[in-house]
Amino acid sequence: MENQLRCPYCGQEMRDGAIPIGRDYIQWCPRNENGRIGGENGAAVLLGKPALFAVAYTPARYCESCRTVIVPVPEIDTLADKLDRKLDALRERRAAQREEREQQREEEKQEKRREKRRKSDPWEE
Repeated sequence: MENQLRCPYCGQEMRDGAIPIGRDYIQWCPRNENGRIGGENGAAVLLGKPALFAVAYTPARYCESCRTVIVPVPEIDTLADKLDRKLDALRERRAAQREEREQQREEEKQEKRREKRRKSDPWEE
């Protein structure tokens, strides 16, 4: 049995289905002031991600009455998102290592001062 939903435009039942994805991402792009499709960088909304060795689909619902397709926007993890997370984790790790080294250096300096005080003659000043 099909999973059905009401069309927000006409109120009729919508059919569940999918849109096949080719080798590229399926994305929605806004119009700019001149009426051209594209807009600013990063303004596009990814609707589906292609699969490398399989046929990929993005879910969609279709209303036969008003001929409208509704595509929910999925959470898509792009390569850039993955790289950003890896770089952030690497930066955090490096900052923690840097902080740890600074703390070790400070402890070594304090230990040298203590050692110098112990070795010095308290009557010579």
